[in-house]
Amino acid sequence: TGNTWVQEAYLKAAEPITNDQFGFSSAISADTVVVGAYLEDSSQSGVINGSGESSGAGATDSGAVYVFKRNG
Repeated sequence: TGNTWVQEAYLKAAEPITNDQFGFSSAISADTVVVGAYLEDSSQSGVINGSGESSGAGATDSGAVYVFKRNG
């Protein structure tokens, strides 16, 4: 806004868990942001849309990448 930055969005894991290292790595391209959590514990093998780790917890420190896309 003018010369001042204003927070517009908040990015976080669906179910943030201590020591997952969410945000350790990240990249931005146009309207897409990807955020790495290299110690995330999900055993999920496919793409899940915001359902968090509780549905697939079990593969200790297997890692994950979260993809955020801006609409609008």
